[in-house]
Order: sequence, then structure tokens, then C-alpha cells
Amino acid sequence: MSPWRRPSQLTFPVRAKATGTYVVSALARTRAAADGFDDAIQLDPNSGRVAESTIANVFLVRDGRLVTPWLEDSVLAGITRDTVLTLAGDLGIETAEAPVQPGELLAADEVFLTGTASGLVSVAGLDTHTYAAGRPVTDALSRAYREAVLGDGPHRPSWLTPVSRPTPSTSRLRGVS
Repeated sequence: MSPWRRPSQLTFPVRAKATGTYVVSALARTRAAADGFDDAIQLDPNSGRVAESTIANVFLVRDGRLVTPWLEDSVLAGITRDTVLTLAGDLGIETAEAPVQPGELLAADEVFLTGTASGLVSVAGLDTHTYAAGRPVTDALSRAYREAVLGDGPHRPSWLTPVSRPTPSTSRLRGVS
């Protein structure tokens, strides 16, 4: 858990994916690395509840139910977050967007992070707590996410934009020698 909290909704538009919010995240991640961790969980500045990690949304699984912090607690409404919630529904996994207390992460069966650059990343431990190696919900969602972004298996065509493979004539700059 980071001592650096997310920016307040009263001082910055926290739903904006803006460079300014990454300053606090950089401080939190630097502190986490100095303490021997890969990342940090940041809390909402007003409620003290879980918001997100330094650059990713947080999910927890408890008794087969998937929960992610609600948007009221300084959370970025990430595209990958929304994708995972949709995929969970497709897989019949009960989901909830709700207030998450820090202790709920420690009591969870599984925890994972989602982000544009990272996709879906399983969390092995938090502070001194270690999660069990078996992560059935995380693994199922990770497979579904990978299939969706690669266009393999069942997916939503509206989520993908076909890109043509460049031909030799289109991959060179014309008129440049």
C-alpha cells in the first residue's frame, strides 16, 4: 500500500488519462521499488479505499466473485477494465463495481491488475501476504482477454480494427533515396 494517494476528484479530473496524474503514480512506484515491490496500491484521498495501482486498475476475486473499485474512488475508467468486466460477464462470472477497503485485498482469493500496456497481470502478493498459486478466475479472464485482443476465438468484431500487412511498395518512403 502506497503512502501516496491518488489525486482528489476535487483538484484534478481523475477520469482523464493525463500526464499530470502520473507524477503521483511515479512517486508511489519509486517508493514501492525502494521497498522491494514491483508496484503499489494507491488509495482514494478522501475515503481511504482502494483506487488503483500506479498505472493499472485493480480487481479482486473472493469466493468466485469479481470485484473492482467503483468509479467514485478516484479510479480511471480504463478500456481494459471495461473489457475485463465484459469478458467476465460473457464467462458467467459474477461482477461488481463497489467500494473496496484495503483489507479486502488481503482477504481476496486472487488479485490482478489491468492496463493498456500490461493487459491482465496476476498479483503474487501484497505487503507480507502471498496469494495461492491457483488462480482460476484470473487465468480464465487472462485467456479470454488474450483471445479478444488477438482476434482468436469468439470475440466482438467491433473491438478490433483490421490492419493490412504492408507490401514492399507501401513500406518504403516514396521519392526518398
